[in-house]
Parts: sequence; structure tokens; C-alpha cells
Amino acid sequence: MNITDVQIRRIFERRMLKATLTIVIDHDFAVHDIKILMNDSGRLFIAMPSRQNKKHGGFCDVTHPIGSKAREELEKQILLEYYKQLDNEEMSEIIINADGYF
Repeated sequence: MNITDVQIRRIFERRMLKATLTIVIDHDFAVHDIKILMNDSGRLFIAMPSRQNKKHGGFCDVTHPIGSKAREELEKQILLEYYKQLDNEEMSEIIINADGYF
């Protein structure tokens, strides 16, 4: 599995939900609505797209990595891109503020 693109769609200021994103695998397969969440201890993790199971309650993933190694690699690449996006936004704010725009 080669993740060829990570597109952060929206970044949130909320306590738990931090971002929504899309990934592209091998330039051929897109997975939308992946979420970056923060748990109570402050650790970021990813949640795959899911739907509510009306029969049994709760939610189940629509797509997901099969093994822990694939999940770890996916999470690593997604969070790296998320941090890059945050750094770019922070730099933009610094540049805007330095130029006198508030």
C-alpha cells in the first residue's frame, strides 16, 4: 500500500475532532471522510469512515487497514501531513501579523 496523497479537507478547533481528510492509495483509490481525533490524554489518532449499524447499534468502519502494521503506517503518514498543515497555517498567521494585518 502506497499512500500517494493526503488532503486535509478541514481543520477544527474542537476538543476531540481535529480534522477531516481524504487519502489516495497508489494514485488509484480514494478514501474520504477519515477523521483525526484526540483522546482524553491528548493523543491524536485516526478514525476510518464509518456508518451506524442500526440493527446492533454503534458504528462500524466502512473501510479500514487489515493489520496493525498497515494502520500504524497510515496513521503516521496522515498525522505527518496534518502537522505540516498546522505549521503552514501558523506560519501564515505569523506572516500576516508581521505585515500588520490582524
